[in-house]
Amino acid sequence: MFDAFPEWVKITFYSLAALSVALFVLGAWLRARRYLKARKSGRFDHLAGRFAAAVRKLTLFRSRIWRRDMYAGIAHDLILWGFVVLFIGTVILTIDEEVTKLFFSFSFLRGTIYLVYSFFLDLFGILFLIGLGMMIVRRAFRRSSRLRYEEDAVPQAASMSQIILGDWIFLGLLVVVGLTGFIAEGFRIHVDGTTFAQEWSPLGVGLASLVGATGISTAASWDIHLGFWWVHALGALGFIAYIPFSKAFHILAGFGSLMFSDEKAGRRLEAPVSMEPSGLSQISDFSWVQLTHLDACIRCGRCEEVCPAYLSGLPISPRKLILELSARFRGMGPEKPMPVAGGMFSQEMLWACGTCIACMEACPLQAGRARAAHSGDAPVPGGAGLPGQEPSGGPRQPRKVWQLPGGAGE
Repeated sequence: MFDAFPEWVKITFYSLAALSVALFVLGAWLRARRYLKARKSGRFDHLAGRFAAAVRKLTLFRSRIWRRDMYAGIAHDLILWGFVVLFIGTVILTIDEEVTKLFFSFSFLRGTIYLVYSFFLDLFGILFLIGLGMMIVRRAFRRSSRLRYEEDAVPQAASMSQIILGDWIFLGLLVVVGLTGFIAEGFRIHVDGTTFAQEWSPLGVGLASLVGATGISTAASWDIHLGFWWVHALGALGFIAYIPFSKAFHILAGFGSLMFSDEKAGRRLEAPVSMEPSGLSQISDFSWVQLTHLDACIRCGRCEEVCPAYLSGLPISPRKLILELSARFRGMGPEKPMPVAGGMFSQEMLWACGTCIACMEACPLQAGRARAAHSGDAPVPGGAGLPGQEPSGGPRQPRKVWQLPGGAGE
């Protein structure tokens, strides 16, 4: 990787890499601090089975992302698996350059192994760019109603412009890393003069042919290669540092949400935080698993698309509930308590939820809803009861009336 580069390039790169990793660790620690303040949750049983189940839920057609939106499912899988293969390829190259060559004086990326290696990285790099292109088209030209953030669905702790900008920065960084990687590869292959028989990189060799057709000199090609390599490297390091501070953190939190989710949610209730009717007001009232669900949210709006209460026009937005909780607790500690009911959200909004768990079933990362238990009185006085009931709780009509065909019971 650095064989033909001056020594200062290698030193500068690894210095910036150390800074990037340090920023990532700092951001991860700031997130982890909240988890440490949260309630304990016994989800460390059967870890191997949980891990395997999470992987299965991310595997192509098993993924909930494919449900109701195959276009988004295809695009996401191209990006996901392209990113995974390129990351693994980078790790393999680093081991070859900085471990086996440096300490054992041999390289395993030679001959057929290198040809297969370069082919797979080129192939998955192309799929990665196709997926990114599909996402750009989806956001810019064929926008789903779910991607149009309404003012009342944006958390008070953030702004619509911040949310939209964050979406595009996330996508833009990946595009920069993907494109510049191929461009740098094309100029490098042109300088080296290798053919497809020597390097199974279809797109890289194709770009090298285009560069050669321009008649540009070898020296100029090398300078351009170095320039694009730096843009690629800085983009990749910037993305690593950006992950824990952005929507990109769902890469980690999303897997954790799938791995530690409760498969019996909706069929049983969790133990109450306290026997006192205090509701939820601070981080310690939530479990670390619930905070993981909050961090996993990618603002896709699938929860609103299936929420009967939201679609009926009731004053509730499942997406806003998740985003508001996430934004509030991102910088809130026990010293700044704010009740969920009557504080972050109105009583009317929380009581509009029918707890049907449709949102949890629709969420690709099973984030669903962090439990938003409420405190205080119901919006409707308890003595009034439901329509069709007397204040004492009995039916307005005799049982024999509403049991008859055509009676109130029908």
